[in-house]
Amino acid sequence: MKLCSVPNCDEKYYGKGYCEKHYKQIKKHGKILERTKYDPNEIIIEDQICRMKLYDNRGNEVAETIFDLKYKLYIEKHKWHLSNQGYVTCKYYDENNIQHNIRLHQAIIRMSGQVVPEGYEIDHKDTNSLNNLEINLRVCTHTQNIQNIKSYKHNTSGYKGVSWYKKYSKWESYIYINSKQTHIGYFNTSKDAATAYNEAAIKYHGEFAQLNNV
Repeated sequence: MKLCSVPNCDEKYYGKGYCEKHYKQIKKHGKILERTKYDPNEIIIEDQICRMKLYDNRGNEVAETIFDLKYKLYIEKHKWHLSNQGYVTCKYYDENNIQHNIRLHQAIIRMSGQVVPEGYEIDHKDTNSLNNLEINLRVCTHTQNIQNIKSYKHNTSGYKGVSWYKKYSKWESYIYINSKQTHIGYFNTSKDAATAYNEAAIKYHGEFAQLNNV
């Protein structure tokens, strides 16, 4: 049987020396593409950790996620991409051929045997949505998930829970407890205010506290 002339391609000859896939690439793009949106994710194994490449629709690498080797057999069956929210996501079909979307951290928690009660969420401990090692994931409430976030982009102090209070010409430190903003105090420096926030975060948020680097 005559095969495609592209190296390492074992598909049946279609026309002008190529299989149907590569023939259409030449016709549409004028060249053979290194990757397409249909190609599986590349997975590199390092010890017990897998590094998986994520690509855009043009086959360009945009990010890399990591997960435990023990989940590779399931994960490699699907095509994963980076969502607009920054999560590793794929589409799959259930036994009734109904399409669903699932995020990688949700799939890993499910495979680990952990249960996510209704109203609960999954938190990345280090706040990195690309670190999907099981040890970095934990089931939590929405409030706990919100507690474990870094300072917002519009924060000008550089510290979480710290802002400039113009009326007193001081730095104000505050913390959210059960979704309610609670005043901690006023300070001469943003660093002192950040330190005060850290103390309160440890007290009220415990293991979910996202601390300032002071």
